[in-house]
Amino acid sequence: MKRLIYFLLLCFGLLSSRSAEACYADFTHTNACAGDTVWFYALDLYSIHAWDFGDTLSGNPNISHDSITYHVYTQPGTYYVTHFNNIGAEWAYQTQMIVIGTDCFEANFEASCSGFAYYQYFENHSIGNNLTYSWNFGDPASGTADTSSQVSPTHQYPQSGGIYTVTLTISDGTQTDSYTQTITVGTSCANVSIYSPYILPCVGDSVTLSCSANPGSYPVIIWNFGDPASGASNLATNVQSPVHVFSNIGLYIVSCIVSNGTVLDTAYSYVYVSDCRVWPGDANFDGKVSVEDILPIGIYYGTTGTARVNASSSFIPQNAEDWVTPGMPFMYLDDILNFKYADCNGDGVINQADADVVFSNFGNSSFNNNTTSFMIPQPDDPEFSLNADCINCPAGNWVEVTASLGTANITANGMYGFTTSLSYNSELIIPDSVIADFSASWFGNSQDVLTLFYNDKVNHVLHFGIVKRDSVFVPSGYGEIFNFRFKTKGNAPSGNYTFTPSISTKLITNRFGFGGFASVANYRDVHLSGTTFNVSGSNSLTPATSLSTVKIYPNIASEFVNISGEYPLEGIIVRDIHGKIIADYTPDTMQFILPVEGYSAGVYFVSVKTNEQTESGRIYVNR
Repeated sequence: MKRLIYFLLLCFGLLSSRSAEACYADFTHTNACAGDTVWFYALDLYSIHAWDFGDTLSGNPNISHDSITYHVYTQPGTYYVTHFNNIGAEWAYQTQMIVIGTDCFEANFEASCSGFAYYQYFENHSIGNNLTYSWNFGDPASGTADTSSQVSPTHQYPQSGGIYTVTLTISDGTQTDSYTQTITVGTSCANVSIYSPYILPCVGDSVTLSCSANPGSYPVIIWNFGDPASGASNLATNVQSPVHVFSNIGLYIVSCIVSNGTVLDTAYSYVYVSDCRVWPGDANFDGKVSVEDILPIGIYYGTTGTARVNASSSFIPQNAEDWVTPGMPFMYLDDILNFKYADCNGDGVINQADADVVFSNFGNSSFNNNTTSFMIPQPDDPEFSLNADCINCPAGNWVEVTASLGTANITANGMYGFTTSLSYNSELIIPDSVIADFSASWFGNSQDVLTLFYNDKVNHVLHFGIVKRDSVFVPSGYGEIFNFRFKTKGNAPSGNYTFTPSISTKLITNRFGFGGFASVANYRDVHLSGTTFNVSGSNSLTPATSLSTVKIYPNIASEFVNISGEYPLEGIIVRDIHGKIIADYTPDTMQFILPVEGYSAGVYFVSVKTNEQTESGRIYVNR
């Protein structure tokens, strides 16, 4: 079997002026059995990375953004791993096939020419855990270059060619295994490769592929598009750049065979064909509406394009024309996507209204795609921490938790957006009482950021997101990024309770602009620190008459005051210092925002009727 070259490649804008080497998405990997760790190594360590491990069922994080990363596959089988990277203004994809088997210790490799016949590439297929590698290329005249400890090395043989015996020995510290192969190094090499679309095609698209061999001329070309449902169109001969329309959604393995009568070589490529309709709220098109969908809306805020015909904000698939914008007309998130997906309401502009659709459709999913992210924390990554305002908290009381990002010693640098999720105990918290507040965030104010808070009361998870919308990242900062308040149930059991941030917590550390058109999301990991507090509860209900069931804050306000209660707010009356009623509301909700921007500076009294009782408080309006 020849070396598989899976390349989906385009160099934006610079395709004609730069070599393809700058778009370098190649990577190597180890092999293992189910349950073992598989390591992946990007060969370009200076670019921005996004990995999709092709594993949507195990529940392990399926996405990473590190140059060196790993994944644990829990079931044997064949998996397709895609690595996407960006270097400057250039982009590249590469997909490789990973086979997870049951034979857990074996040395194996394949050899192929790489550019020139005498320049051999050795692809490591050894299986095992925590392996070390020892190569001998059978070329003692090359001196110290005759050996290597790399995972998948290359070796330059004499240009005259010849027959060489190559040996790979692996060890896990306890056992060893060796594999020997005799290779023939010729004077010519096809080095065939397939260039596929950098954007995943849609059903019905005409897809142009190209097969090339270098150096030399190879007139015999046989294509197989891996699409037998297309009938006779599944094959093509003697065409270097054929056009094919794939019949259905799915993954297609495309092959190209070239030969000059002496040398024959085969290349393979994977083409994913998607359903490219817009699902409102799924702004990053990962198959579900989550807090991370606020990120592309903030990154590409203000971008305009073609409005959807008969647009709806309902979570149903809708046809939409691709947006055509100047420069690079695509979003870069975990994938390259057209801007149309971030236009959630379909009005032709990316703005706050699209974030509102994310909120209204939160939790909906259109296809199964485990997009939980994973990154390996680095020492200079900032800390995300939670701190409760009480250590011993009586049941039935309000608790405030401050969420902080960065410290004075290790700040959060170059930040553009942040998302996290927190699970909570439904035996402790009154779900309708949870309120989030981003107003004290060091990250920005309501004029230059978008925020999203969603309380998943079914699964008992709080989701928080904040992202800039002005194309200006924050150079450095630390401290409170948001806070949230909740009321504990009066009959909450005594004990310790912990909030732990999800491993999917991520931040975008910067936003690069190319000619004012393109933007790049560069993800960074954070160190997570939860908070634990004790609740002094009981196993019996506390009478409602003994509860302070209403929360009014802030006490000093200029624009609005939040009023929330354990029970629906039946009536709210605001009086001035002379006792005159200046506002009367009947919200009948658990939470109400009282506007005070029209009030004169001074003291005001607020009476709130809830659960057939009335509680009062005072607020101070400051100008």
